[in-house]
Amino acid sequence: EETEQVAQQQQQQLPMITETDLPPAVLFSQLANENYLVGQTELERWGEVQEMISEGDLSQEELDVLVGRVEKAPGTDGMYLDEEGFCTLAEAIDDLFEEVGDDATDDDEQEEEEEDDFRELKVELLELLEDIDKIGEEEGRLLCGLDCNELEQERVLEVVGELEREPYNEVVAVSSTGGGAVSKEELVGDWELLYSSSSTMKYNEGLSGLAGGLTRFGGLKQKIIGTKYLSDVEYTEQVIGKLGGKSYEVKITGDWDMKTE
Repeated sequence: EETEQVAQQQQQQLPMITETDLPPAVLFSQLANENYLVGQTELERWGEVQEMISEGDLSQEELDVLVGRVEKAPGTDGMYLDEEGFCTLAEAIDDLFEEVGDDATDDDEQEEEEEDDFRELKVELLELLEDIDKIGEEEGRLLCGLDCNELEQERVLEVVGELEREPYNEVVAVSSTGGGAVSKEELVGDWELLYSSSSTMKYNEGLSGLAGGLTRFGGLKQKIIGTKYLSDVEYTEQVIGKLGGKSYEVKITGDWDMKTE
């Protein structure tokens, strides 16, 4: 009994092996007892694994399961690992964290690709609208795509539809997480119309219906005001005279509300 107590005291005095990324065989040689075996007491000196356990990356139960799967050294009643068994255990622990790391990397890469796709769609839409305006100016068309051709309109609606389905679309993202609709505060501010597929605006050649004949539509801005008690909106339409180019503003006011489907 005294011999066993002395052996235990000597074992307790052995240092923790804190070096990382050691080859399993080298690590085994530093942990092994006088019989060149590794048991539970020796594993407690494995600094890297003990740090994983203390930080919650690996539980003691998970470690026990991995140890239980490894073939034990002959004649040790399933209590000790020889060098081959220890190397198998070390590889199993490494594989466990490599799988988690690979999954996280794959998820991050997929997320980055989706976010890049979303940015590319936004850029594509803005460039498409810019091209439509440029062609429209050269051909004397109305602004904001009010008389763009059918092919241009279909392409715009196609890109917009793709954007609406993207998970990085703010409205889609908020709805999918159950966080409710976008708040009024996020819509408040000054907005400029870049494109409209409204059949009414196409027919009226603008919002107010005052453009046409000797005048033409020169653009539309929207000012959204939202407070606890007020939800006002003001539209400012630019109307330009075809003779002399004199312009004037038409203002339309009203109120607004948010609706969810």
